[in-house]
Amino acid sequence: MASEWIKLTDRDNGEPIFVNMANALTVQRGNKCSLIWLPTGVDDESTLEVVETPEQIFDLLKLSRAG
Repeated sequence: MASEWIKLTDRDNGEPIFVNMANALTVQRGNKCSLIWLPTGVDDESTLEVVETPEQIFDLLKLSRAG
């Protein structure tokens, strides 16, 4: 089974973070960042800001699924 986890870079502190993209609701382009919307509970969601572009995120996801 292919992995849905990818390594991204936190926009606020530049630290690497691992994100399970199977849980992502959507990815959108933000102001100098990408926003990943993730569910946090019933009728609730949060956003994660990363420095990678949506295109880079989807390329990383394709690579993780292939491996």
